[in-house]
Amino acid sequence: MSKHILVLDDEEELADLIASQLEFYGFETTVYNNPLEAKEFLQTNSVDLIISDIRMPEMTGDKFYLALKEELQTSTPPIIFITGFAEISKDDAIELGAKTLIHKPFEMKTLKENLDDVFA
Repeated sequence: MSKHILVLDDEEELADLIASQLEFYGFETTVYNNPLEAKEFLQTNSVDLIISDIRMPEMTGDKFYLALKEELQTSTPPIIFITGFAEISKDDAIELGAKTLIHKPFEMKTLKENLDDVFA
């Protein structure tokens, strides 16, 4: 059974590119460009991992993840943060509960290596 990953990034093209590559690796994906819609989806659907941008207009990725932790009745899925800005350190991201923080632009093999670590 393949793992299901939710990709959340307000940059639609990047989110679709990440999802396409994940599907190539054999993962099932769901893509959202709005954290509020992603949060609503997660109220009734489960995923094995979230890959989320940090800086988004509606809600930052870290606030999105903190809200999920408070609202979900089931356990919160692990998250990998991606960002093009240095507003959060890798240590801060991990302290929030993230598996890691990957800076944009990144190579897909870097993401794949992190996925291998998460699902090892």
